[in-house]
Amino acid sequence: MMVKFTHIRRAAEHLHTRRWQIISYELTDQIGIFKAWCLVEHELVQIKIQLSRIFYVNYRTSIENNNTHEQLKQTQRSIGYERTVNNCSKRVNHENHFRDYYTDIMTDLSNPNIEGVYEMNVPLDFHLLITLGCICSVRKEQHRTNILLNLYQYDELEFLSLSEQTYLQAGTLQCIYLYIHQDNGKLFIGLFIPNNCRVFIGILDSIRENHMPNLNKLLKNKCEKRLQRGIDTNSLPINEHQFEVKVDTDIQNIWKRLNKIIANRK
Repeated sequence: MMVKFTHIRRAAEHLHTRRWQIISYELTDQIGIFKAWCLVEHELVQIKIQLSRIFYVNYRTSIENNNTHEQLKQTQRSIGYERTVNNCSKRVNHENHFRDYYTDIMTDLSNPNIEGVYEMNVPLDFHLLITLGCICSVRKEQHRTNILLNLYQYDELEFLSLSEQTYLQAGTLQCIYLYIHQDNGKLFIGLFIPNNCRVFIGILDSIRENHMPNLNKLLKNKCEKRLQRGIDTNSLPINEHQFEVKVDTDIQNIWKRLNKIIANRK
C-alpha cells in the first residue's frame, strides 16, 4: 500500500515540476471543466482543468467592482475595430455563475457607461486552446497544500512555446486501436497493437467454435487492394501480424482478457 501511495505522490509531484504535452481536451458533464489527456514524463495522465468565462469591457469612465462573483482587472489590451480604448477591463466569471445569471449580466452590460463588450461569446474550448496550446506547465509561483488534487484552474497553468519543448517526439507515444463490429448475431472486438504487430480478437457467439479464416492472408489482400488505389504504404499495416482469436459466450470474459492485455502494457 505504501509503495502504491509513493508512486501516486511522485506522479503528482511530476505534474508540478514537469512540462505537460497535451494530447486532447474533452468537455466533461461539469460546467466549465475540461478533461485533458497529457503526456508527463512518459506517463499518460488525465487532468481536469476549470475554465472561467473571460471577456473584455471598454468603459467610458473608470468603475469599481462591487460583484463578489466576478474578477475585474484593468488591462491595456487592444480591442480592434478601430475603437478607442478608454478604461478596458478584463472580466472573469465562473462559467456556472455566468450561465445562471446571464440575463442579469447582460442587463448590467447595457449601462450607458459601456462603450463595447468583446470576446464574450468565444467558446470555452477555443479559449483553452489559445491559452494553453499543446504544451504547458504549472506556474512556478503556484503552491498547493494538496498536490494530489487533480483539478487545476486555467490561470494556475502557463503556455510554453515549441522552442522550449519539442511536442511528442517520435516514439514517445504508442497507440493501440479498438475495433468493434456486430454481424449475424456475433460481436467482434479487436485490439490492434501496431508497434509489435499483434492483434487480439474476441468473438461473442452462442457457441465456442472458431471459424475465422486465415487473418494474415486476409489482411495482406486488403492491403494490396489499397496499395493499388494509391494509398501510402506508411498508412497500411503491411507487416505480418500475430493474431490471437478467442471465442466466448460471455462478454465479460472478453473484456477481462482485453483489460489484462492493456494493463500489462503499462
